[in-house]
Amino acid sequence: MKKYKKFVLNFILIGFILAILLPLYFMGIGYLAGLDYFDELYANKIITLENSKDKNRILIDAGSGTRFSINARDIEKELGIFTINLGDYAGVPLEYKIPRLAKTAHKGDLIILPLEYKYYLNDFTTKPVVESLLSGHYNTYFSYFSLFEKIKIAYSFSLIDNAQSFKKAKKNLKMLMKDENFSLKKANLTSIDDLIKTRGDFDYDEKNFPPGADVKIPCLQYLFKNDFKGKIDEKFIKNLKDLQTLSQKTGAKVVFTYPNVNGKGCYDFSLDGGAEFKEFLDDIKILVRSYGFDFIGDYKDSYFDDPDKYMLDTQYHLNKAGRALRSAQLAKSIKIYLKGQK
Repeated sequence: MKKYKKFVLNFILIGFILAILLPLYFMGIGYLAGLDYFDELYANKIITLENSKDKNRILIDAGSGTRFSINARDIEKELGIFTINLGDYAGVPLEYKIPRLAKTAHKGDLIILPLEYKYYLNDFTTKPVVESLLSGHYNTYFSYFSLFEKIKIAYSFSLIDNAQSFKKAKKNLKMLMKDENFSLKKANLTSIDDLIKTRGDFDYDEKNFPPGADVKIPCLQYLFKNDFKGKIDEKFIKNLKDLQTLSQKTGAKVVFTYPNVNGKGCYDFSLDGGAEFKEFLDDIKILVRSYGFDFIGDYKDSYFDDPDKYMLDTQYHLNKAGRALRSAQLAKSIKIYLKGQK
């Protein structure tokens, strides 16, 4: 009986140790494999975020609507406040973003969330995001998760995923041993300081982003219908509670605003289902405020109804002319908000 108990205890102990070590292993493998993605999407945002904790900052986080359509440097120039564009992809759920903000934000920071509407309606995680948590663009999110989340995600990866990541990590480790700055050189940068100066902005070439198939979908349908279930997603309400905790613990302010959209009839509420969508736009503002957060601006402020002039490749992405206008508009809304806080 004693041998049996000893075996069980040893088995539990080994299991516990493996449960702890596996996420650490994935963090190491993920970091090395992720060096292939040392670019604006992977590195600029995180390194700038981690190397500016001594400053009071504006942190703008959402999906690719923010990545493409907001210029942090323009806002910083207008307001005189260190500003970082953390936007990446709406397939990254808000529940992934909150732990990163919770561990990097501090009192004096202002977090702006111009969330795409899917975050309110159907905040699912896409397969590419889950896969890249191990060794891709989104590996940095993994490092900010709680130990329980790391263990849960670590054990969800297949052996094939592990083998591919290990192979990539092994190659990059060799490169790193030969030249510790190889990732910077791949990104045509000479130093971390050069990377931080970008503030996480995406200096894209418009020629590389021709209009996609999404632009053929009527704008109102593109924004709402695919995800609309008649009510705000329960996940978003949970995220609001987590944001409350974040704000209380860090002292950072969290402020919501509407996302930028562009296209014909995006907010034509006379169309089929339009009345429901109009009610939804009002409801999200009421709900957010009921949890103690400010909601700045109006959906009309960030709406561009001339796609020929301002659209890049989807209804959420603005070209550089539209981005300049959107950034100026957002800076104005933030300025009004800050004035009201004094």
